[in-house]
Amino acid sequence: MGGRCVAGKELLADGRMGGWIRPVSDREHEEVSAYEQQLEGGSEPHALDVIDVPILRARPKGYQQENWLLDPTRRWSKVDRLEWSDPSEWADAVETLWTNGYSSSSGLNDRVPEDLATSLDRSLYLIGVDGLQVHIS
Repeated sequence: MGGRCVAGKELLADGRMGGWIRPVSDREHEEVSAYEQQLEGGSEPHALDVIDVPILRARPKGYQQENWLLDPTRRWSKVDRLEWSDPSEWADAVETLWTNGYSSSSGLNDRVPEDLATSLDRSLYLIGVDGLQVHIS
């Protein structure tokens, strides 16, 4: 809807990774504008940047329990940058993603029926993989 979906993991005071945070706007579709996402100085955040994002309150919506209403009156600021030393330590511990047993004609376990999605407590995961194959058809 002309905006962006942005999400990241909370960096706790002790250096551990916390839960997911998805800043959302107060607009109808909750998208974050490019302007709202700009850092102090006008640059954009990048992967591995540690960003201070001013948020007002939790704003869960359906299966997107990670949503937080951002404060559009304050700029985001870059605090630090993480290294790619071992991203597997940041991964979420999960046995399966969401709900298995529902597949499309293009994949296996790649769908979640809407009525089941509303019962999920989160929609974002950072997963570690041992190998990856991409098939383009």
